[in-house]
Amino acid sequence: MGPVRPPYRLPSASTPWQITGPPKTRWAVLINETNMPSTSRAGANTLAEILPSSRAAAIGTSILIAIVGSLLMTLAAKYKIPFEPVAMTLQPFVVLLLGLTLGARLAGGTIALYLSQGAMGLPVFTGTPEKGIGLAYMMGPTGGFLAGFFIAAVVVGMLADRGWSRSVFMATLAAIIGLALLYLPGITWLAGWLSAAKGTALSDAASTAITVGAAPFIAKDLLAAVIAALMVATGWSLAKQRRRKSG
Repeated sequence: MGPVRPPYRLPSASTPWQITGPPKTRWAVLINETNMPSTSRAGANTLAEILPSSRAAAIGTSILIAIVGSLLMTLAAKYKIPFEPVAMTLQPFVVLLLGLTLGARLAGGTIALYLSQGAMGLPVFTGTPEKGIGLAYMMGPTGGFLAGFFIAAVVVGMLADRGWSRSVFMATLAAIIGLALLYLPGITWLAGWLSAAKGTALSDAASTAITVGAAPFIAKDLLAAVIAALMVATGWSLAKQRRRKSG
């Protein structure tokens, strides 16, 4: 008896998948190919790409990841690192880390969940509830940075989806781009808020916004961006080495 041949021929550059054999067997192979994950663990760029293949399990895992991520954002908002002259939170670091590891959809969903919690009045933001809660807080001077969290997470996630998180250089570049997109709406909103609240010229308000909202934090956040990129790129590198050894 000769070797058993599979009911399909492997594709080549000129020949697509060709499924042969009895009709029932053809349908079985076609269904198997359709249900296979689109990305293998070895070729994944983010954790979102290695979720369980079952739809229900993937949704459940995504929800759990989003909840954990929103809790990390809350903890980062409440804990301040005593740098001089101004203490800083770890929120930019967490935002960039989520984007690099989860990809655009899951990172964006995680930050959206966090912002929704704050909008509903939960004390998840920095300075809450002492400085207000809910939408009133979000419309305050730091509202632009909250919007920047979402923008940065999505854009960094999009770059990670394209493989930027796999190398230290590209991951660092993605994190720096994300940090710029975080600061841009933050400073813009703060300048407008200061101008309206104090009745000053927008140019003067912009100068003040940069002085109080960016200058004391930018160097520390750049360092945090580099650390986040190193962590993610190194993690993927170690995972790749481990697969090689086990394979």
